[in-house]
Amino acid sequence: MAFELNITYPVAAATIYAVIRRQTDFKAWDNAATAYETWADGSIDDYDIPLTDKSGDIYAASMPAGIAAGNLVITYYLQAGGTAAITDVILGRRWQAWDGDELADPGAASISAYALSSLAGVKRYLGISATTYDTLLTELINSITDKIERHCGRKFAASDYTERYNVNGQKILNIRNYPIIEMTRLAYGNQNCMSVTYSGTDIRAIVEVDSDRVIIRSWGSDGSLTDEDAFDYATYASINAIVAGINDVTGWTAVEITNVLSTSINPMGGNMAKSHNGSQTINLTFPDNDINEYHVDYDTGQVFFVSSGGWYPESSYSTNMPYGLQYILAEYRGGYETIPDDLDLLCRELVADAFNMSKKDVNVSGESLGDYSYSLADRTQFNDNQMTRMNRWADIRVA
Repeated sequence: MAFELNITYPVAAATIYAVIRRQTDFKAWDNAATAYETWADGSIDDYDIPLTDKSGDIYAASMPAGIAAGNLVITYYLQAGGTAAITDVILGRRWQAWDGDELADPGAASISAYALSSLAGVKRYLGISATTYDTLLTELINSITDKIERHCGRKFAASDYTERYNVNGQKILNIRNYPIIEMTRLAYGNQNCMSVTYSGTDIRAIVEVDSDRVIIRSWGSDGSLTDEDAFDYATYASINAIVAGINDVTGWTAVEITNVLSTSINPMGGNMAKSHNGSQTINLTFPDNDINEYHVDYDTGQVFFVSSGGWYPESSYSTNMPYGLQYILAEYRGGYETIPDDLDLLCRELVADAFNMSKKDVNVSGESLGDYSYSLADRTQFNDNQMTRMNRWADIRVA
């Protein structure tokens, strides 16, 4: 690797340097001694690492040899005189992790799997090439994506979903994250798949089923939580695996009734496996009725039950869905494998707006110069054009 130290500065032939300090004790790297030294204002000329003008507003230098892996504070200065001085203007400061080969932001934000634009795309839009603002831009991309999704009532990036829906006998089921790429399962029902019993000495115990795990908990005689075990579906992919896991926990017993995929288990709030009334067996259920006669409008994400043959909208062939809260299980892949250009551009625009606003004083509500004035509203407020474009993607389906 080379040129790990870099910063953007829009003036050619400037004298720019970096100073590296260790986060653990803030000692400065002394280039002459090739070691960390206690900071001394008069020795800053020993600490400076000159950056070279690489043209196109980029100044860069390689990390000095001998710096061990660890968390660093890197400060960039604009040199005013013939030598480095503590009065030099600070151009930027980064807290970064050095692994001996490259720099990274400690705890740097990761781009969301549902992001409507890429970090590279946003940086091109802003005309930024350096990595100085990568973490901030990544956080803004994730935030703006979430804001657009909440306004539109759907996610857009293609993903695999396992979801449950309330049904009240309607003929049409609106799948949340359309368009549908592939519909793999539609089912309903409450058939027992396993049972769980607590026989330990704690005074209270419960079994809970979240959307992605089975949880067992118990509380001791002093009221403190003494045991909590979670069986995530990513690790325990079947009833058989969850049963084996629970049976390894002291005081708990699980029995397999029907071995199905863990993702099929119906969600359930905490059910009392032991209380002041004693212990009882808790049954976990799954949707055992797979629906095989249904049609899918892949573009709109609407599913139609049918009794035999036929096709929507011929109502004589359609049938009503059952009734129940969270009663229908839908497994599908939905969204766009490639984010539509308009959504991508909209995300970039809003990220750019928020990024540029972040440089303004948040305490200033407006500015004026002669007859010209403007006000600063919400840093990511949608303008009329953006709102119109976003409304094109909003979920306005009616069952």
